[in-house]
Amino acid sequence: MKNKNRIKLSIIAVGVILIVIVILLIIKKTYKPEEVYANVNGDSNYLNTKVIDSKINISTSNYSYKLKGYKGKIENIVSIAGCAFDDNYNLITVLTSDGLYALYVGNSYIYQNLDDTFKLVKISDRDNIKSLNYEVVGNENEMKYDFLACFKYPSIEYKNGSVKVLDPGTTDVNKVLNNKDDYTLINIK
Repeated sequence: MKNKNRIKLSIIAVGVILIVIVILLIIKKTYKPEEVYANVNGDSNYLNTKVIDSKINISTSNYSYKLKGYKGKIENIVSIAGCAFDDNYNLITVLTSDGLYALYVGNSYIYQNLDDTFKLVKISDRDNIKSLNYEVVGNENEMKYDFLACFKYPSIEYKNGSVKVLDPGTTDVNKVLNNKDDYTLINIK
């Protein structure tokens, strides 16, 4: 009698496990990642930028990678591919309701770490920031600000009217800058 009860309980347990597995497979098959619209400015002809499942997905014709590590609601993303007319690196800058985040990553570094999810670096809190924009400061013939080395930057407008650009200070294709001290905010107004 005890053996019959054990067999019945075992059959019921296996049945329940199979039902749970089938339900999980159905959920997995029908799950579609949540894609959130984000305002993106910058080099959209080089970089396709989307927010899927709270990760910023960056892709080009050659590679794709993900960014994580930000808090708050995304308000704007500025994507920059290279310094001038190249696309040797990516500088992604993100303004959220929490703060200003960035990540510089060279293309060679991306190729060596294609399956990685990179972590954004928090540059500052949101307190005094009004907006994040894409700023073209020159071309091959003339620079708007002689003290800047590149033609394009993410620019941060502050509530007091001042404007700063975020400068990673390098164009090294083998680097990733994952410390706040790697970035400099340069006054342009």
